[in-house]
Amino acid sequence: MKLLTLALTSLVALSACRTETTEEPAGSALHQIEKLLPQRAWNVVDGGKRIGAVVLYADPLAPDDPSKHYFSVRNTFQQELGSLDGLGRAWKFSPHQREARLVGSGTVLEGARKILGGGVDCELVEVPLDALRVVPASARK
Repeated sequence: MKLLTLALTSLVALSACRTETTEEPAGSALHQIEKLLPQRAWNVVDGGKRIGAVVLYADPLAPDDPSKHYFSVRNTFQQELGSLDGLGRAWKFSPHQREARLVGSGTVLEGARKILGGGVDCELVEVPLDALRVVPASARK
């Protein structure tokens, strides 16, 4: 009888304990989703040859706030190869890597040149947003 009472007491005690676990990324309560829209675009030209493009995304409610700017750096096929933030930090994406690699900081032109592998003759030529398109191989110089 004593053994049965001990077993029932243990069973009741174990069933009374209940644990709940909630998982979420650290600091996720601090994150806010912001909608950034394309505002301006430039072709990256190196020695007269277009090697890519840069597109500025900004918050439409604060278009002049650099903390809300994002520059997408793309190749001639409009594939995003890297990005720059509003502080001038340049990040290059690497195939099969989760995180982008910091390649430097500076102006938008310097960051785009580092991401695209351009030379010292690189320049940015502003174009309308709708002018960014994939250029067929037969039309490239």
